[in-house]
Amino acid sequence: MTARTITVIARYAGFRRGGRAWAAEPTTVPVEEFSASQLAAIRAEPLLMVHESGGDPAEASEASPGSQSMGDDPAAGSDPAAGDPSHDAGRDQEIAAAMDRLDPDDPAHFRRDGRPEVAAIRRAGGPQDVTAADRDRVWDAIRGA
Repeated sequence: MTARTITVIARYAGFRRGGRAWAAEPTTVPVEEFSASQLAAIRAEPLLMVHESGGDPAEASEASPGSQSMGDDPAAGSDPAAGDPSHDAGRDQEIAAAMDRLDPDDPAHFRRDGRPEVAAIRRAGGPQDVTAADRDRVWDAIRGA
């Protein structure tokens, strides 16, 4: 049996949760280094992408409730073969979370066609390099198009 680990990526480098500062790149730590309450806080934090692995497969969670899944390879965060950050599920979740924070009644947040403005996504905490193509892909996924 392998040791259980937690791999965490913070949205902002230095973001603190669970008694430590997290990096904006994957950081893998043995689960045993945290108390139950620290693990719960890390798992529940929307500004952290969390992946647990190892140990008893029945006990390890692929993605904790409230956390963002980082796919099959938590160290990569995206499909390295794709070579395009737009294929990163965590990035798409970050864009979707920013879209959720937009005010549907604010005309500065949405275009006439109903899609969110890219600048509004950025101001709402989305990736600063989000593109119209990113917006459209995520928006279509949310809307079930």
